[in-house]
This record gives sequence, structure tokens and C-alpha cells, in this order.
Amino acid sequence: MRFRWGQPEKIGGWISASTQTVLGAARKMKTWRGNDTVVYTAVGTSSKLYVFTNGSFFNITPIRRTVSLTNAWSTTSGSASVKVADTAHGAGVGDTVNFATTVTIGGLSLLGDYIITTFIDNDHYTITAGSNAGSTVNNGGGGPIVTTYEISIGGVDSSLQSGWGAGSWGGGTWGIGAPGAVMTPARTWSLDNWGSILVANPRGGSIYKWDPVADGLTVRATVIPNAPVQTTAIVIAPEQRFLIALGCNNNGTGFDPLVIAWCNQEDFTVWAPSITNSAGELRITGKGIIGGVRAKQEILVFTESEVHGLEYIAGDFIFGSTLIADNAGLIAPSAAIEFNGAVYWMGSHNFFIYDGNLRVMPSPVRTFVYEALNNSQKDKIHVGLTPSFREIWFFYPTATTENDRYVLYSPVEDAWSIGALSRTCWEGSEFSQSPFAFDPQGHIWQHESGTDDNGSAIDAYIESSDFDVSDGQQLMFVDRFIPDMDMSGQVSVTVKTLKYPNSPVITKGPYTITPSTQRIDLRARGRHVALRFESQNIGDAWTVSSIRFNAQPDGMQ
Repeated sequence: MRFRWGQPEKIGGWISASTQTVLGAARKMKTWRGNDTVVYTAVGTSSKLYVFTNGSFFNITPIRRTVSLTNAWSTTSGSASVKVADTAHGAGVGDTVNFATTVTIGGLSLLGDYIITTFIDNDHYTITAGSNAGSTVNNGGGGPIVTTYEISIGGVDSSLQSGWGAGSWGGGTWGIGAPGAVMTPARTWSLDNWGSILVANPRGGSIYKWDPVADGLTVRATVIPNAPVQTTAIVIAPEQRFLIALGCNNNGTGFDPLVIAWCNQEDFTVWAPSITNSAGELRITGKGIIGGVRAKQEILVFTESEVHGLEYIAGDFIFGSTLIADNAGLIAPSAAIEFNGAVYWMGSHNFFIYDGNLRVMPSPVRTFVYEALNNSQKDKIHVGLTPSFREIWFFYPTATTENDRYVLYSPVEDAWSIGALSRTCWEGSEFSQSPFAFDPQGHIWQHESGTDDNGSAIDAYIESSDFDVSDGQQLMFVDRFIPDMDMSGQVSVTVKTLKYPNSPVITKGPYTITPSTQRIDLRARGRHVALRFESQNIGDAWTVSSIRFNAQPDGMQ
């Protein structure tokens, strides 16, 4: 449900936007128009980097390693498992390896992409063929075969790590791991555009680029030369033409989670500061940078607890930072968004807005959201826009490991709504009034399309709080109400009454309302009355306007 013009309304439906699915959980999208006038959407998942255009996905995941292998494959008769020998391969379970030409061994033909199923040691791993081998062969397959490895996958879930190196020095008994000492976050992405060029950064990884015109849909994203090799997040200052790395290597040395570095103006391949360029860096305070968002006059940089303003000042310093507030940090990398000149975000305990002044957003559903939040998976929290309704949607996980609920805020209405919907990421862009979103199974959906869940009914409901006559001392007798609804299909209305605050709820109905319903006659009696409107049918769409009751005081007992 949403509120529009002060009235509750069922949200729009969604349809499938592609028959394809992505591999891994989608965590970030970025839509832009290339210099070829084609609209592209980059999609970063826990496993891959894709480009979505014209209803199809194209894999542009960067390549980490390229090597030529000869007689590196071994098979066992009756088994689909194939052992691969590659010295210092650097791959792990779930990573993708590609054989550019056909490997023929044990009655099998191996060609294209395979997922690594078992890590044996630093020099060996296994993949699974499409069928069982017909014979046992050791160290065969011919070659040389050009073999490429994509960048390693990230975690689908955030996980607690233990063991050697997980805790602080001296924090426990010698030889004993520190259970739960370090949280390894789920793989998230930062995506932005340098003009027509996509710039992409998996959290904690390198920075990559992909040009739709120069590279094309069959070419992978490539690492940006000289850029920091370990970066928490990126953001671009488009007017000044700077690519900014947030939480990164300190001028080519060790990683510093609080360092902000930027490239030379107009050239994202130059990062070493000198008197002949404008590259540079600075360090902020806090526990570690989480992410950043462009605001109206500056770039907001968030740590776990603080908000800093990064402002272009030109001169010798190029950028300067100001602490805007503490105790107002960001809960997750994708939990902040700019809309209509203001930035909205979800913190660890409150929702915030910054439009030149920072303030907490009063929310009647704050307790409902935070009490149910699964904090162990908070890195997956994602915020997106619904442009046609000018709404901000926060998706968050509760009892499950993936986002399964949303809280919706309308700046125009200053109204909040809540609901259950599994979406791992969501984007509404200037190129479409209908937002696109992914579910945990990797399907992409186009929202605000029709009234149904891809042909199935949506269970939508809204229930009022209790209301009474006078101060609640007297009973109220209701014998008729007249619905005033803009609708198609039908809506069920249930009347709930309470004689005393702690007495059992008495329900009347549900009563069915259609576009031709003029009135509902009933007999309901209680000190408190509440209404529940609900629909569960294909094609239902409705807005509740004014509801008129015939009610009168009915004694004190």
C-alpha cells in the first residue's frame, strides 16, 4: 500500500522484464545512456557484473587471470567431475573459469564457462562437466588452451569469521580462534558513470571501467590503470570530472579505510599526486567509510557513525572535508539516495535527511522496522526510487537472510508505508517511470506495471487504528457505512470492534465492495472500531477515499 493525496492506495503490479536470470544476488544497478544513444543498466551481483539492455543480459565481469594450459585435465570413468591442474591458480569455490577452445578428454568436450566446485590446493581444483566421463584419463586434454578466470566471487551473505588473524593481537589464548571476531560483508558494488563509460567497484576490490561504444557487449570490463587496488566505494564528481575512491590505498601504500583519494582532473588513469596534476587525497575521522552519495552542493561521505561533506574547493587542495554530524552514519553501502536535491538514508537506529541541514526523519514505523531488522545481514539494505510516485523505498532483511520487507517514504505526502516484498536491489531512473528490481532468485521485474504479481494476485491490505466516540467511555453502535472508493475488481472490508481495550476482538464481515456497491448494512457495537480493507484477486486496484458511517452513542455498558 501507499498513500497518495492523503489517501491509501494499492501499489502497482510488476511484470517480468527478461526471461534470463543473473548468477548471484543482485546488489546494485546503474542506468545510463551511452554515446550510441542506447540505454544500458549495469548490474553488480555477488558473483558477476552484467549489462542489461534491450531485454538481455551480457556478462562483462572482469578477468583476473589468463593462462595457457596443456594436458591439465583429468577424468574418472563414470564421473562428471574434472580435475584441473594450474599452478598458483588463485581461484576458489564458486569462481568462473573459461576454456576458449575445446578440451577433449575422457569422452568429454569442455568449452566455455565452468563453475569451480572444489578447491583441492593452490595448484588444483575441480569443475563439473555436463555429463559423465567415459574413461579415466590423467593429465590429458591437449593444448595449449587459453584459460581465463573471472575476478573471485563475493559473499552472498555476510558471515562471521574466526580463527587466526580474525581478532586483535593478544585478544585470546594462543592458538585459539576468535569466534565471531570479524564480520565479512556480503558483496556489494559501487556503480557510476564517467560520461558514457561505466565505472564499477566491488566493495574492497579494484576499480574497473567499461565503455559500451569502444568495448561493446562482448568485451569484459577492465581494471583502471594506476587506480587504488583496494577500494571500499567510488563516486564521481561529474561537473569537475573527478573519480573519487572512498576508503582505499593510501597513495600506493597500505589500505586505509578512512582515506579519500581522487584522480587527476579529466584523467582517471592518473592517481599519484604531483605539482603537475590535480590528483590528491585526504583522511577523515570515523571507524571506516561505508559509502558516499552526491548531494546538491557536495558529496556526502558516510562512516558507520559520521557524515562528512566533501566539497570541491579547487586551488592546491582540490577537495576539502567537513564533519557534518556524528551519530548519523550509514547502515549499509546502498542505504542512501539523493532525490530532488536532498539525501535520504537509513542509519543504525534512525532515518535521516540532509538538504543543507541534517535532521532525523520522524517515522511512525521506525520501531517496527528496526526491531525486525536482521542486523547480521544489514549490508544488504537497499534504497531505490519510484519516480512516477516520487517515493523512496528501503528494502531490508528480517527473519530471512535476504531483503524481504520494505518501508516506503513519500517526501511529497510526508507519509510512510510498510510491506513484505523480496527485492535485493531496486532502481528507478530518468529513463523509465517504472522502476526495475531483482528478487533473490536473480529475476528482474518491472514495477508499477499493471495491477498484479506477473499474472498472480497481490495480497494488499490496510487496517485503521481504533477510533471511538467522545473519549471512549460510551459504546458506539454502527449499522451502515457508505463506501467511497476509486476501484476496479473488488475489495473486502472487515469491521472490528472492542467493548473494552482488553476484551476479545469481534469481527463483522468481511463485506464485499465492488464499483456498484452503494452501502453496507450491518450491526456492530463497541467502544472501539477499526476497519480493514483487503484484496486478493487478479485485477484488483483501489483507492480509499471518504468512508461514511451511521454511528451513534449506545450507552456505557
